[in-house]
Amino acid sequence: LFRAKAELHSVLGNEVEARAYADSAIALIENARQVGDLNERFLLSSEMLAHAAARRFESAREVGEHLLSLDPIAADALYGSGVVGTIADMYVLVDDVDAAIETLEKVLSVPSCISAKLLDVDPLFNPIRDDPRFQALLEKYEN
Repeated sequence: LFRAKAELHSVLGNEVEARAYADSAIALIENARQVGDLNERFLLSSEMLAHAAARRFESAREVGEHLLSLDPIAADALYGSGVVGTIADMYVLVDDVDAAIETLEKVLSVPSCISAKLLDVDPLFNPIRDDPRFQALLEKYEN
């Protein structure tokens, strides 16, 4: 919940609130990691998005690159593509269009719940919606 509120405030431009909620989210993530309650890829995804919402772009990228190095799609056929999709979300949030497009290509190239049609209506992708490479991806994977 704190991570979602951090993302919302980040999108709304409320940086102070975004950082406060992100810091709360990261503290909860660290606690869950110590207790061993949740899947590590889930915790890393949440941590990555919290850093992005708090505009700690370098930290978000580091966590995202670590997540990609775990090869989530090969490690988990059911949920791995969602992890990669979340990494693409982070790249959009940190304004790294090249990495976002590259990551979206990976996730769209495998069976998953993430589709070109979903990306076409998801407001998170508004910042890259007019990029010709994003439009080409949507066209390539529209079926």
